[in-house]
Amino acid sequence: MGPTSSREELATSLTQWGQEIAEKPGSKLTDDELAKLDTDFHEATTQHMGRCSQVIIACWLLLLGLASLVGLLWMWPIAERLSAPTGTDEPVRWFGPDFDATATTSLLILGVFAATAGSVVVEVIIFGLRAGNRTLEPGWEYWYLLRPIAAALLGLLFLLAVRTGLIASGPAQPNLTPNLMVLVTAAGLAGLFTDRVMQQMATLVGASRPDKPASTEPTVGFPSAQQRK
Repeated sequence: MGPTSSREELATSLTQWGQEIAEKPGSKLTDDELAKLDTDFHEATTQHMGRCSQVIIACWLLLLGLASLVGLLWMWPIAERLSAPTGTDEPVRWFGPDFDATATTSLLILGVFAATAGSVVVEVIIFGLRAGNRTLEPGWEYWYLLRPIAAALLGLLFLLAVRTGLIASGPAQPNLTPNLMVLVTAAGLAGLFTDRVMQQMATLVGASRPDKPASTEPTVGFPSAQQRK
């Protein structure tokens, strides 16, 4: 008998037990008994994320967190020097191929690191709380793995929008360092609030609702599969 059958049998037993108590005249459960019944029923009916998946996600978030932190500390002084009025292209050496960084290049790299760091903050807190409360459910592994990538790209787009003036970042300053901080902060906040930003933009980009099959959701300008029948 597999784990799924055991959970179904336990859930059925708990349901029958609750119905029997409710049918007894004058029967009344205490608050502690109700809380225990609710906890047992939740444990019996909820599938948990596999241990291997949890370890992979934890290592992934740890790696991204350290990489984004080291990347910010590594690129920030380079970006400050390049953003100065007298700044010139600076050769950058790292684990990959060396390249000459410009002020724009260093800013884009900083934005990617900042957005990734913002996304990791959210995911680490949620993952840690759910792992501790045993509420990690299967099927959400892709969210933990792919959200930082989406956050990095979204932060990069936000940074470009602010840089080109599509999004106001306040009055220009004689010293470019505050502007650098504003741009990197905007990218970090975009990574921190990736889900909220995408929820607000879902209609504009024609995204379908994730809690319903895509075939039942119409895209912008086109009817759904059910509507075409």
